[in-house]
Parts: sequence; C-alpha cells; structure tokens
Amino acid sequence: MRFEDWPERLAAVIAKHDEVPFDYGFSDCAQLPFEVVEALTGVRPDLFVGEYHDAAGARARMRERGANHLAELFAKALPEIAPAFAGRGDIGIADYPGAIIGGGVVVIGLDLVGKGYDGTVRLPRTALSRAFKVE
Repeated sequence: MRFEDWPERLAAVIAKHDEVPFDYGFSDCAQLPFEVVEALTGVRPDLFVGEYHDAAGARARMRERGANHLAELFAKALPEIAPAFAGRGDIGIADYPGAIIGGGVVVIGLDLVGKGYDGTVRLPRTALSRAFKVE
C-alpha cells in the first residue's frame, strides 16, 4: 500500500537522482526504480542487494537471484501490468542509452525517468516496454 504522501516521496527520489551522477549500486537504472518502490510503500524488495561497482557485478547480483534481466527481478516483486495501464509511480523497462542491465524506469505521468551513464534520462511514455504496479 502506498503512503498517503507518495507523490512527494516520488518527487524526492527523482530529485535526489537528478542531483547525483551515475554510480553503480547507488544511482543506476536498477537502484532508481527499487528506491521508488521503497519510498512509496516502505518496503524495498531485497532482490537487488549487495555491493556492485560495475556492470559485471550488477549482472552477478541478478544471476544470484535467478534473473538475467532487470524485468525478471521486477516481476519477482511486483505484479506485471500492460504498459498502457502504468500510472505515476509505477516502474518498468525502457530501452535507452546508458542503461546497464535492462533499462529500469519510473513512470512520472506522460514521461519516464531512468538513470544512464550520463545521468538522469527522461523518455516519452511510449518507450515503456514492460510495466510493474507499485502498490
């Protein structure tokens, strides 16, 4: 269940990631969506924990949890929905430059926010290929 003040919490997470550079294991295309889930619900799925400092380490953490793609991790924690039904605060997958292990994004209305090597990436909602409900 989302906190009553989830819109403010969502904005705070996005603002934080806007201000910090890409950093494996702290501000990347996996950490941003998982941090949003935690901010909105108070529960962080423990599917992508453990230190990693590069793409190989991130892939190793995923394989330890039985996944080869970020979407598989999201699906272990959240119900998958059609991208057309994704709402503000839901998370998903999109293809964009600098996405290291699957292109995790957050729906923020008509746009998506992800984290790539060059920082925060904003994409049109039409780039959303898979979506997961944050409840």
